[in-house]
Amino acid sequence: MTKLAASPNHYWLTCLAVIGVETESNSSWRFKKLARRYAAVLIELLPTDAAKRDFQTIMFQLYKASLDHQVRSFLLEAAIPLAERLEVVKALVASKLDAVALKVSLNLVTLLIKERRINYLSSILSEFQQLCWHFYKISLVKVYTASALSNSAIAAIGKAFKQKYKRTARIQVVIQPELLAGIIVELEDRRIDNSLISIVNRLKRCLVA
Repeated sequence: MTKLAASPNHYWLTCLAVIGVETESNSSWRFKKLARRYAAVLIELLPTDAAKRDFQTIMFQLYKASLDHQVRSFLLEAAIPLAERLEVVKALVASKLDAVALKVSLNLVTLLIKERRINYLSSILSEFQQLCWHFYKISLVKVYTASALSNSAIAAIGKAFKQKYKRTARIQVVIQPELLAGIIVELEDRRIDNSLISIVNRLKRCLVA
């Protein structure tokens, strides 16, 4: 098991190490499950809104940096002392952030570097964000449309969603000209298709039936 520096969060950080050892797998669904378990522990480590927000900021900064092949190779190079690699990590993130978020982030990255799991960053960040959205009753709503929507139209969709589901909508607009007109709305396990192309296709099926 990875040895971590003693801290008030030592128990949870030790859990992170155990999770990684026990669930290692190359299959995508296990990879996602592992990232979700990391994220669930991290939620416990970050008690305030500011800490959760700043943790995501730090992780995104590190994720973008890790996309650079030279940076990734440097972080995973065992011949370079760990302390030197961590100094580079610290230089990559903004310092004027929540102290707890910064400490948890650096401990997590230390663990991922030691276990050679830097490629987990994006998945952990994604799962953490989804857990935060669930905690704050926020849902991702994808709106597919043939052309750009006005701000008032987006606001109207968000308002209707909140009235019906008692949750805040984080709306993502995807433009697909082939829809011709109308919209398709995807939310959690539902899909509402009111696009013109779908209406035309349904009419065709009725005519040939």
